[in-house]
Amino acid sequence: MRSDAANDRAGASDAVLAETVRAEAGRIVGALARFFGSIDVAEEAVAEAVEEALGAWRRAGVPPGAAAWLTIAARRNALDRMRRAKLHRDRLPLLAPMPDAVPPAGQGGEADDRLPLLFGCCHPALSPEAKLALTLRAVLGVTTAQIAQATQEPAATVGQRISRAKRKMAASGIRLRIPEGAERASRLDLVLTVISVMYDTAHHRPGADARADRDLAEDALWLASVVAEELPGEAEAHGLRALLLFHRARDRARSQGGEFVPLPQQDRRLWDRSLIAAAHSSLERAAALRRPGRWQLQAAIAACHSDAAEAADTDWPRCSPSTICCCATTPRRSCG
Repeated sequence: MRSDAANDRAGASDAVLAETVRAEAGRIVGALARFFGSIDVAEEAVAEAVEEALGAWRRAGVPPGAAAWLTIAARRNALDRMRRAKLHRDRLPLLAPMPDAVPPAGQGGEADDRLPLLFGCCHPALSPEAKLALTLRAVLGVTTAQIAQATQEPAATVGQRISRAKRKMAASGIRLRIPEGAERASRLDLVLTVISVMYDTAHHRPGADARADRDLAEDALWLASVVAEELPGEAEAHGLRALLLFHRARDRARSQGGEFVPLPQQDRRLWDRSLIAAAHSSLERAAALRRPGRWQLQAAIAACHSDAAEAADTDWPRCSPSTICCCATTPRRSCG
């Protein structure tokens, strides 16, 4: 049997690995998928790297560069898979320039590799259910079993849906890229819709307090933040982040004894004021861009509720359509 000290070390390394996977897996999958042209190869390579890290980090401790360790292991695994499948021949001249590490977000001069992967997973050719499942699997690294648990579907159904979506992407030639120009607005709305559905899925399970194993609500909020920070000029990306922050701020008050508590009856002392402040900040960033949209309007409504000390204090005139449109294009300090 392990000693308590060994168990503590294993628990600590597992926690770091879980955080590293959450922060880096989507980025690594995106980079490998774009380089090798296969989401399957990328996903399997990263999954193998995570298994390797689980054992190696428990034995030797967490390496100084955890993200780089995972990236190098995944790259090696992807190369091995390509060689075993005899798919490397036409790409062999390209293997040398492959970076040993994927640069952190905001570095390297290019967009986060999760974004092209996310836009690919949310392509309009895929069904809504496929978009959600593929995003959870490829971008966030959620297992098929966890997705099935979250969506209340058989794991076999989810697995088949993901496989069909990947085949359709390959057959249709769907590229992993961030759309430009007029195409971006409609595609971005699909991405934001999937993230919103992801957040809602976490709260539509039996028992109001139920969570997916990976906490889909937190993952959705994190992913919304990635999109907003990587596409700072997109007002609706900031609008969705604001909306999810307002919702997340009320999370502790939304249930009692496993039963849903309607917003007017919630104990507002349990609302997280720091998250509400962050939500207002995101909404103001959106307003400064002066391009209102549906996510900003929903966030503006949520702001009206969040600013009221009690339900009876809700500023209903401020929640009127005309005022909301004003608040979605004007910083908070100017629209009361």
